[in-house]
Order: sequence, then C-alpha cells, then structure tokens
Amino acid sequence: MKTTGKSFLAYAQGAKKHWATLSFLFLGIISTLWFLIRVIPKPSRAAYPCMQASYPMMSGFVLWVLAVTGASFAFKKTKNKLFEARYVAAALFVVLGIGAAGLYSVESDAQTSSKKLEIWYNPNAPLGIARGIHPGRVAWSHNTKIASWDELFRYYNKTSRNIEAGYASGEKIAIKINQNNTDAHKSNNEINANPQLTLSVLTSLVNEAGVPQENITLADPSRFITDNIYDKCRAAFPNVHYADHNGGDGREKATYVENGFVYSYDFNGMTKGLAACFKEADYIIIK
Repeated sequence: MKTTGKSFLAYAQGAKKHWATLSFLFLGIISTLWFLIRVIPKPSRAAYPCMQASYPMMSGFVLWVLAVTGASFAFKKTKNKLFEARYVAAALFVVLGIGAAGLYSVESDAQTSSKKLEIWYNPNAPLGIARGIHPGRVAWSHNTKIASWDELFRYYNKTSRNIEAGYASGEKIAIKINQNNTDAHKSNNEINANPQLTLSVLTSLVNEAGVPQENITLADPSRFITDNIYDKCRAAFPNVHYADHNGGDGREKATYVENGFVYSYDFNGMTKGLAACFKEADYIIIK
C-alpha cells in the first residue's frame, strides 16, 4: 500500500495530538496530587514557589475535568429533556453545558497570556521587605568596605536585643548550612551548601571579626557535612566545631535539648528538641 505525503502528515499530526493529550493528563494528575499532598497538611505551603509553579497545571487540569464532565452531563440531560418535550429545561441544560465548556477555554486563555507565571513573580518587583544597615535584598558582588562584621553585630544587638554592643568575648556563633541533599559524608553533585561561600563566612568571622574558632559551630544537625565542605574548612580552621547528624570522620555528633523550642503547631508526637549548638548560641547565621 502506497502512503502519500499527505496521509503521512495526517498520521504524524494525529500521533502528536495523542501524545500531547496523554502528557496533559499525566502532568495534570501528578501536579494535582503533589499540590494536595503538600498543601492540605500545611496550607501556608501554597505560597511556596514550587507550589505556585504547579498551580497553573493543576488548575488547568481540574477545570478541564469539570468542563468535560459538566458539559457531558448537561448535554445528556438536554437530549433527555427534548425527548420528554420539556423545552425550557432542555434550554437551561444547553446554557449550562456551554458554560461548563467555556470554563476550560477561559482558563486556557488566561494561562496563555501569563507565560511568565505572573501569579507569583513580576519582573523588577523584588519580593520581601528590605532589611539591614543599608536596606537591600540580594548582593551579587563583594565589597569589604560595604559593612564590617562589628557593624553587623551592633545592628543585630540594637534591633533584636535593644543594646548598644558589638560582639563580646566568649559569645558563641552557630552557622546553619543547608545539606538537605546528603546521605553520607562523601561529597556529591547535589545542590547543597557552597564550600567556597562557607569558607568565606568562616574567614570573615575569624580573621575580620576576631571570633575565636572554638566559639564557632558549623552544623546541619539533621544531615551530613560532606567532605567538600569539611575538608576545605577544617584545613583552614581546625578548631571550629563541625557537627552533623551522625558525627564521625572528624565531625561531632549533634546533641539535642528536649523542648528547646516552643512550637505553635502540634507535631503529633514528633520531636520538639532543638540542636544544642543552636540553643546555646548567641548568634545564628543561616546560609
């Protein structure tokens, strides 16, 4: 059987449409389940960027389901009412069916005109409230003359403790690094704390602010401090405390203070302890 170019093109277009439909259904179901699983236990998560990114796909899928089921129901009822010679009811179901079908087209147009997810992001409109000695949000360059560590300590003490003082001898500092994507001390290629930035913070605290190494704890009490961070920082500052969940390989094992932090939410028996290094710290740096 000879296949013409026209028939092949029609076949290709049909296959493309078929896979597009399957992809839409798959992504719609996954995004809806993801949104519900994350948001129902904690509604505030709806504001998270990942939830905002999945919301358009979820809302489009839900409206599509409502449009298809609603229109099918309404037009089926229309047919039944026409057979029963109940023309007013039939007309009402026609209007209902058209309205249901229009739900999805309205949502599709709205999403097409908002390709940049303007629901949660607008260009040149920084998020959050600017804070600091010189209020700002994100700095992409380094200038040692912008602010000294002494000024940072004084600003914090003034705004949080209402005292005029800088760093005092003996005060402890805990640095919380983000090691969420770790399962061992061995380095990996996942997105975790940056070794160079971590070393830079320690260098500034010890060499510029004059904080004794033994008064600093670098930690992620629920994860692992990987070798790429530990080896680099330990070589430069051997007396800093390095604490993680398991300890070992030169790291200290994090200890906890029971009920060290008062929660406003009932975690149903989950631990309410706080790592001792944070409970005992006078200053906490989160990076």
